[in-house]
Amino acid sequence: MMSPVLYLLFLLLTLLAEKAEGGDESGRAKLPVFFMHGINDGAGSGGSLEHCIKEAFPGTEWMALNIAEGNESYQNVMDQVRTMKDRIQKKAAEDPENFKNGYNLVCHSQGAVICRALVSTWSEHQVQTFVSLAGPQMGVEGYGQGVLKSLPGWALSLGTEVFYTPPMQRQASFANYWKDVNMYSRYQMFSSALAVINNEAPAHRCEGGFLKCHGTPGVSCAFDYETVSCQLKVDQQRPEKLWNLNPEMKTNFQKLRHAVFLGSKDDGAIIPWQSTVWGYWSRAVTESGEAVAEATAEAGEVSSIARRRLEETSVGQSHHAPWSMRPWNETDVAVSGLVPLKAMDSEGKLHIRSVDGVGHTDWLHGKGCEVMKEWWGDLLS
Repeated sequence: MMSPVLYLLFLLLTLLAEKAEGGDESGRAKLPVFFMHGINDGAGSGGSLEHCIKEAFPGTEWMALNIAEGNESYQNVMDQVRTMKDRIQKKAAEDPENFKNGYNLVCHSQGAVICRALVSTWSEHQVQTFVSLAGPQMGVEGYGQGVLKSLPGWALSLGTEVFYTPPMQRQASFANYWKDVNMYSRYQMFSSALAVINNEAPAHRCEGGFLKCHGTPGVSCAFDYETVSCQLKVDQQRPEKLWNLNPEMKTNFQKLRHAVFLGSKDDGAIIPWQSTVWGYWSRAVTESGEAVAEATAEAGEVSSIARRRLEETSVGQSHHAPWSMRPWNETDVAVSGLVPLKAMDSEGKLHIRSVDGVGHTDWLHGKGCEVMKEWWGDLLS
C-alpha cells in the first residue's frame, strides 16, 4: 500500500506532467489545424486567430495553407480543392504520428466553401472538426462594398447570366458558388462547385458535342446552343429531378465529428449574410420588384450586378423574387436531406450560430477570438 507521502508525490508529478503537455483539460493541445483563407487574401490573414488558438491551447500545430493567394484566389474552386488535398496528404505523410488521430479545418469566407468541398468529395479525409467562419455555404447573390473593391473590374460589368457559362465557371471562383434563384435552372446546369456539394446537381455532368451529347446513367444531356456546349437538361418545373444524385458526398460530410458554421447579420460582405449559417432565399414569384428591393436592402449594400437586376425588375418584368428568407432547417437543402444537416443536428455534430456585431473579417481577429474561446475552441478535438 502506497504511503500518503508517496501518493501526494505521485499526484504532484502527474499534474506537472499534464502541465508540460499543455495544462488542464481545457488548455491541452488540440489536433493539428489547417487554415484556409478567403478570396483575395492569403495564409497570413489567419495570424491573429493562430495566436489566439495557441494561447488557449498551447502546443496546437497551426498550418496556414499558402495556396491560391491574392489574385490567384479567383481560381476555380475545385482546382483549389485538389491543391489543398495534395498539401494535406503531403503534410500527413511527413509526420504520420502527429496526424494519426486526424486534423481539423478552420476556414474563412470563400475558403470555407473550398474546405467543405474538400470534405464532401474526399472519401478518405480524416477531418474531425470543420469550422466555417463567414463562409457562404448556400452561395451568394451579391457582395458588400468591401469585397466589391477587391474583385476584378471586368467581373463587375457582367450580369449573372454570364456567371453561368463554362468559361466563367472555369476561371472565376466566385461564379462557382454564385446562386441566383431567379436563374435556378442555369445554376443547376452550370454551377461546378456549390450545386454539386449541395447535392442540387450531379457531380458528373455531360460530355460530347453537337453530334453526340451524353451523360452518366440517370442524367439527361442536350447540346446548348447558347454556350455551344453539351449541358444538363433541366426541367424548370421539377428541379428536384437533379437533386440527391451525389450520396457519397453526404456520407463524406457526415463523417465529421463536429461541423461549425458561424455568421453575423453585421457581416457586411456576403449577400445574403444568412448564407453563412445555411439560410437562403426561397423561390417565391412576384410581379413587381418591390419585394426584391426590400429583401436585398435588409442584407446590406448590394453589388452593381444586384442593383442592375433590381432596376430591371422595377420596370414590371415577372421575376422569381428572392425575398422569402428561410432559416437553415427550412431550406430545400436541409428539408430534402441534400446535405445531411438535420441528421448531423440530431447526432449532436452540427453547430450553427449567428453572432451580432461581427464583421466579415472580424472572425479572424479580436471578436472572433472571443467567440472561439467562449464557444467553439473546445470542439477542436
